[in-house]
Amino acid sequence: MENRKETLARVLRFAKPYRWYLLAALVSAVLSVSLTLYAPVLIGRGIDQIIAPGKVYFDNLLPILIELGIVAVLAALFQWLLTLCTNIVTYKTVRDLRSAAFEHMEELPLSNIDSRPHGDIISRIINDIDSVSDGLLQGFSQLFTGIITIAITLVYMLAINFKVGLVVVIITPLSLFVASFIAKHSFDMFRRQSAIKGQLSGCIEELVGKGRAEAEAAYDLWQITSFSATELAMEQTVEIYCPEHQVLMPDASGVLCIFENRYGDALALVRSLDTPLSSLPESLQEELRQGKGFDSVEELERWLENAES
Repeated sequence: MENRKETLARVLRFAKPYRWYLLAALVSAVLSVSLTLYAPVLIGRGIDQIIAPGKVYFDNLLPILIELGIVAVLAALFQWLLTLCTNIVTYKTVRDLRSAAFEHMEELPLSNIDSRPHGDIISRIINDIDSVSDGLLQGFSQLFTGIITIAITLVYMLAINFKVGLVVVIITPLSLFVASFIAKHSFDMFRRQSAIKGQLSGCIEELVGKGRAEAEAAYDLWQITSFSATELAMEQTVEIYCPEHQVLMPDASGVLCIFENRYGDALALVRSLDTPLSSLPESLQEELRQGKGFDSVEELERWLENAES
């Protein structure tokens, strides 16, 4: 909890130069919410002037309608000012935060940068700061309007009907508890989401952001057959004997044996030839240590006869 407070305080320090915009946003929120909540009161007064068909007090209704129109225009104006001020604070704060992050990276040693996944660094500067931007924007606008709406609504309700207002006062802490519960659990999911974003950014940086030379170095066991801005095609030659091949190679004791590929990627002993590898010329011994494939047993035996002679 303490770390969250410290992090929030560090972020808000970047917003300190724009505190006058925050003050203007707060004043605009108070006026906008007050006027928005005052409009239903005027509508109620206007309805009271309509008694029955043919019994409408137009002399009293007209000033109420004019006042309602003025209230609607002013509420929209202050709502626009609230949005303008919160946008200025948010985007300028994020700009300064991102600039500070870049300046800090320029001072870091290369060993520090190379020791971290590049995708994670990119995710922190782009995705995480975008999340901070969304949080500040929603926080400033919804926090101001939410708190002021609750406070002024309670004042109106207590003034109009004390009992109904008292019920709302009792229920409000319950709604705050539910909101706090949702926020805490959403934060844990947000951290998991940020970690996944970092992994995805790293994967994209490693796979998509590479040039041909980097791709060849990263996938040295593959051969690149086609490389362009939209396509990367690679192939790999796997040296493995098919089940029809007979493989001649020594066993652990140095005796030549015939093997077959019966299991896909492992050789199975067919029979031992009772011929030591050391009885063959040196030039053939090195070749047989790695295994030599033949299309049939007959071909293998002919080769062995020629080698021994």
